[in-house]
Formats: sequence, C-alpha cells, structure tokens
Amino acid sequence: MKLKSNHEKVAINDINKGNSYRCTFVADITNSRSGDSSRWADLTSLLEDTRSNLNLIFLNSMEKEVVFSGGDSIQGVFKKPIYAFMYGRLLQKIFYPERVKIGIGIGEVFSYFENKNSNYSTGNAFIRAQQALNRAKSNDIDMQINSNGQDVEIVNIMLEMITSIRSGQTEYQRELDLMTEILFPLIALRMALPSFNLIDIVKRKNELLTFKIDSSNITNETKIDTFIKNLEDDLSNYIKPIHISQTQSSSLMQFIEHANVYGIQSDIALLTHSTKQNISKMFNKARIEQLRKYDLTIIKLLEDNFSDHYIL
Repeated sequence: MKLKSNHEKVAINDINKGNSYRCTFVADITNSRSGDSSRWADLTSLLEDTRSNLNLIFLNSMEKEVVFSGGDSIQGVFKKPIYAFMYGRLLQKIFYPERVKIGIGIGEVFSYFENKNSNYSTGNAFIRAQQALNRAKSNDIDMQINSNGQDVEIVNIMLEMITSIRSGQTEYQRELDLMTEILFPLIALRMALPSFNLIDIVKRKNELLTFKIDSSNITNETKIDTFIKNLEDDLSNYIKPIHISQTQSSSLMQFIEHANVYGIQSDIALLTHSTKQNISKMFNKARIEQLRKYDLTIIKLLEDNFSDHYIL
C-alpha cells in the first residue's frame, strides 16, 4: 500500500474531524491602480495596516489569518460566516472614500499544509468566494456571499441595500458612521474589542500623504481627527461595546434593538466640538441607525442559517 505524504494526511484528518466546512473571505480594492503611484502606495499601506489590526480583533475567530493573495487583494478563512461578514464591514468602514469589494464563500476548505496561510489551502469555499466577489464587482455591490444553497439570498439583497445607502453618503457621513462604530462597536463571541485597533488605523490613515487632512481646508465637516484626539483623553467614559452573542434566543425585532445607540449623538457632539442638533441631523441623513439594523439582521440570518454546520 502506498504511504500518504504528511500534507495529504493533514487534509484527510481535517475531513475526518468534520472541521473542513468553513467560510472563506476575499477582498479587492476597487480601481486601486487608476490614480498615481503615490495613491496606490498609500492604499496598499493602509490595506496592510488595516489587515494586521483586524486580524488581532478576529484572532480567535479565524481558521487561517487574512493575508495578501496578490497585488492589492487579501484572503482568509473564518470559522463562521458572521466573522467574515463583520471583518468585511469594518474593512469597508475604514477605507472611505475608496471602496473595497468583498466576496464570502461558504463550503469546504482543505489545508494541505497545516501551519501555512490560506494561499496553501483549497476547496469549493474558495471558488464560491471568488464567484461572490465577481458578482459584487459586476453588479457594483460592496459585498456578496455564496453558498451551496438558497440560504443567503435575503442576505445578499440586504447587502445590496446597504451598498445603495453607503454610496449616497458624503465623506463626513462615512466618518460619522465610523465614529459610531468606535464608540458603540458590535462584538460577537470570539471577537476582541475593536475600538482601540480602529483608532490606531484612523491615526495611521491620517498620516498617509494622499489621505492626510489639509489643516488649511478644515471645516465643520472634517471631524474625525478632532474626535480621535478628544476621545483618547477619556476613553473609558465613552466606549460602550454592544455584545451580540445571543442571536438564536432572540426574535429578529428584539435582536435589532441593539441598533438603538442611545446617547451616541450627544457623545459625538462633545467629542467633535459640534452640537447635538447638528449631529442628529447628519445622523438621520447618513441613515446610520438603519444601516446598523441591516447589519444586525444579516448577523442573525447568518447565525440562524449556518451555526449548526460549524464545529468550533
């Protein structure tokens, strides 16, 4: 009988353990090479810094860490679909005004080299993730998910609705959305508190030459730098994480009540030297609460549809 090589044994053992059913994640910066070389360099630098920080947040929820897969594309393997979705939503919040397209594939993953990254893995989950990414690109949708059934159709429709809202936001409204996430972050089981890592990414982003805020042009609609500076002086009194681990024991209407971020508008007004009335007006225009309700609906649908398929 022919002996199996070590890497073949890893793949077979993964199948026998039942742990090969996973969720793959691929992402690509839209039109990253259309600008000058300095902009492309800054985008690549920002992607690396964001990837490294988000990997720390999702360290315990990844099967294979998110790594560069070529050029300005990244990929990784997550233990459950909600983690891939939540990683993607944070990545997209950071990258304004640029857009990142994301594809998520649900299926089998085979790792022939146990200690190497996802570039050394294969399986139909990778094919489905690439198909989802291609669909996102061809239909100009920020994120799409692909599985072997019809259980993600509603999720994909909601992702299209999120894209429609976010594409109409101004840059300041995108910043307001990010400020909300830093102060009231959504946290699932096996996730670390993201606020401090998000702050680090924003500070790094503002140092990049093609993203740097020009102090001579600062207006009332350029607030993220003021927000970060004031927040760091009093972090403990402002950051209030929202834990969302109990999805299946709640009805959808109960679950999306997490989107009601009471006091957030007053906090942002204080931290940006603005007024609550002005922040409230911008909050409504940006439809931030509605976006968070959509996010929470997607999280619950993914948990309800797929939680029984995964061994953690």
